[in-house]
Amino acid sequence: MKENVSVVIVHFNTPDSLKRSLATLYSTSEHVEVIVVDNASTKKIESVKQMFPRAKWIENELNFGFSFANNQGFLHSHGRWLLFLNADVEMSSKQVYDMFRFAEQEGLDALSPTPVDGRYQKNVPTFQSILQEFSSVHRVIGSIGGEMTLTGGCLMIN
Repeated sequence: MKENVSVVIVHFNTPDSLKRSLATLYSTSEHVEVIVVDNASTKKIESVKQMFPRAKWIENELNFGFSFANNQGFLHSHGRWLLFLNADVEMSSKQVYDMFRFAEQEGLDALSPTPVDGRYQKNVPTFQSILQEFSSVHRVIGSIGGEMTLTGGCLMIN
């Protein structure tokens, strides 16, 4: 069965956070494709890989940056929607699919939840500036649980 959502997690030297994030993703019965891109970490992740064999693992020998690693994850994904998730963000696959269903229902191109602690939150620019920056985004960008925000820690796009 092809997944509707692919989760891309870029990891660098935070194996404990990554382990918690993956444990939460796999804590519910809904299945999501998970792609972890390790960005040339010096801290070993072998034990984490063994705990989560369903995840796809990409291990870079050189760190070419966060954006490059996200693009790598995208190139290995199969979902119609992508969820870019920081390794220190914990979401269950049920929460991921709740976001997906909400975005589909509302006809959104992108969706980001409001973080509890505000670490990643920033105000969304005007609709016009979004269209100028992201010319392929034609529909509204939405948020679950609060003000319209885009976050770096958790962003779902179609």
